[in-house]
Amino acid sequence: MKRKKLRWPKSVWIKGSEWRIKTKTRLTHPDGTRCDGICDYDNKVIYLSNGLVFRRRLHTFIHEWLHAVFFELHVTDHEGGVGGILEEVLCDGVSAALMEMGEIKFLGARARQRNKVKND
Repeated sequence: MKRKKLRWPKSVWIKGSEWRIKTKTRLTHPDGTRCDGICDYDNKVIYLSNGLVFRRRLHTFIHEWLHAVFFELHVTDHEGGVGGILEEVLCDGVSAALMEMGEIKFLGARARQRNKVKND
């Protein structure tokens, strides 16, 4: 299967703060486990593993971007904020839902295209 080419932005803006996006060959979570992405709150950097297939990389980007959004909204990684497993569930759930919405839109456009070809 051929990989889709996607130009990743070098940075994104969240509530007036610039977050850089970087890739690394191997990412390790602070607890020592390997991971697909990391959100570095101190340096405002979203790291993505560069060995991921398109869908996994997009899911990981959305997941890490959500961590950054929650951080900038002061609902996570701050005293009294959401954290830990709840934050992970939110990031995974919202990322999966957005991926499904995009897939449904893509499949709908594809079906319309097939119908157009049949009707022509």
